[in-house]
Amino acid sequence: MKFYKPLFILLTTLIFSACEQAEPSPDQQILGDWKLISSEALLHIREKDPELANSELASKNLVMSFAKDGTYEIKIDDRSTDINMVDLDAFYLNNKGTYQFKSGFLEFKSSDFASDLAVIKYKLSFNNKDAFEMVVDRELYLEMIRKLVEAQWSYFQTMGKTVDEVMAELSADLLEFKSKSKYLRVK
Repeated sequence: MKFYKPLFILLTTLIFSACEQAEPSPDQQILGDWKLISSEALLHIREKDPELANSELASKNLVMSFAKDGTYEIKIDDRSTDINMVDLDAFYLNNKGTYQFKSGFLEFKSSDFASDLAVIKYKLSFNNKDAFEMVVDRELYLEMIRKLVEAQWSYFQTMGKTVDEVMAELSADLLEFKSKSKYLRVK
């Protein structure tokens, strides 16, 4: 009987030590500094060939820092060359503000802008504890465009269209959109 008790304790210890720890929540996992390693966007509009664009930002030493207090900061070390920017890239230039995880999305709100136009949403997936991807798909892109249409509503009213009519036309023409950025942890 004395033999079974130490064996039971040993087996119990082994079983509990072999159990995997639960994955940390995304708001804990994202804390720290992350370097952009690649960024690309696919745009396919009706009656045009799909366009795949790779951003130059990955070569500019872009680092995103996420703090526990819900703030972020984006810095680019290489400012020596001109960068041909697309709208989504413009967000990345030495920007800071707040972030939060909301309904499964990572939302950024830039402190450089007061309106909700500055809120950008991404789908976020961690490949492991040291890498993640941020994605804007067609639906998120159309959501951002809707905010722009609503902000410029006085212009669209002159065309005699409603926001929903403008968005229906844009949605029909936008066959595919996907922007993907990959990051590696630097600390």
